[in-house]
Amino acid sequence: MDFTEFITQSQYIPKWNLPTWIVIITVTFLYFLFLIKGNLFGVNKKKAVLLGLLTVYLLFILCGAVFTREKMETSQIRLELFWSYKWGIQRYGFKIILEIILNILMFMPVGTLFPLIVGKLETKKWEMFFLTILIGLFCSCLVEILQLLLKCGLCELDDIIHNVLGTAAGYGIFVLMRNMQGGVKK
Repeated sequence: MDFTEFITQSQYIPKWNLPTWIVIITVTFLYFLFLIKGNLFGVNKKKAVLLGLLTVYLLFILCGAVFTREKMETSQIRLELFWSYKWGIQRYGFKIILEIILNILMFMPVGTLFPLIVGKLETKKWEMFFLTILIGLFCSCLVEILQLLLKCGLCELDDIIHNVLGTAAGYGIFVLMRNMQGGVKK
């Protein structure tokens, strides 16, 4: 089975249902209505657009990782660190490596967009890095806790670690973009 077949025939393509689409379309519509009507919170248009992109993106993550999954009989939790590496690689090989990579890639936009949104705050680079990591950690924990509470996925520390690594990599992209623009604050 090649990569394309694997992706199209796997759990990585969420089964979107009508209520999920209604929520995403409604939130997106209301957000862009907010943009058109004016600046209610004193946020400039560019940052408002970025905030909207991040919000819609996080909604897609929530829908794909939580709300579109089938409910299981019991909650599942795995708190052993790096269990997916030990057990998964032996049993699933490439499939588990792909899942780890996708979990990292999934949170890279969070690490890139968040500092662009709050970038004008008078913060040092390391403070912005830790704030960005905390946001990624919060969002990842939210997904995992919802999976546990709603019985719709495996709540695991490995996913949180991978998501935070993705947030950090996204922040690295943000720093590279700032360095290329010459707008880095020391």
